[in-house]
Amino acid sequence: MSPEGSRERILDAAVGKFMSLGFSKVSVDELVDDLGMSKKTFYKHFKTKEDLIGQVIDRLVLKIRSGLARILETEGDFVLKLIMLLEFLGKTLSKLSRPVQEDLRRNYPELWDRIEEMRRDTILVNFSKLFSEGALQGAFREDVNQEILLLTFLSAVQGVVNPIVLSEASFSADQALHSIMNIVYEGVLTDDAREQYRSVRKV
Repeated sequence: MSPEGSRERILDAAVGKFMSLGFSKVSVDELVDDLGMSKKTFYKHFKTKEDLIGQVIDRLVLKIRSGLARILETEGDFVLKLIMLLEFLGKTLSKLSRPVQEDLRRNYPELWDRIEEMRRDTILVNFSKLFSEGALQGAFREDVNQEILLLTFLSAVQGVVNPIVLSEASFSADQALHSIMNIVYEGVLTDDAREQYRSVRKV
């Protein structure tokens, strides 16, 4: 197997282990034993376990960024893209369970900062772009101040979809996103856009 193939094999195995057991509970010894490879091979690709975790996080961030960009570039109207964005984020974020997020935040704070940066800069920026598209397409009621709408939504996401709140709540990140969208959009969409939003959500 090529060096790059070995590296990807380790990353694939690490993602599965980390997402199911947590980052701190998986040792390098356990990982290489499962893969049937030597620690020497492991350290050819990763300097430390923290280096491995960092590259797993980088892979997740890249997946989210590329996925969001792909959705925004898709041909379609605002409501359809909105649903696609919610479904993508829900499926992706659901892989980071509450215990896994809390483990990362407590034990690897510098690595958790990468997730936070992505949440602030990537997710929210892309929602801002989508809101602008919705405004141009006339999806919002005329009496709704779009700047206030955007700030309301961003504040809700920042305040609710974060590991501290989620670690103490009965809902997941996926459920939080959908609830926020329902609360916000049921009130601000035009009648036509609201009906389309509801019909697409039922499909």
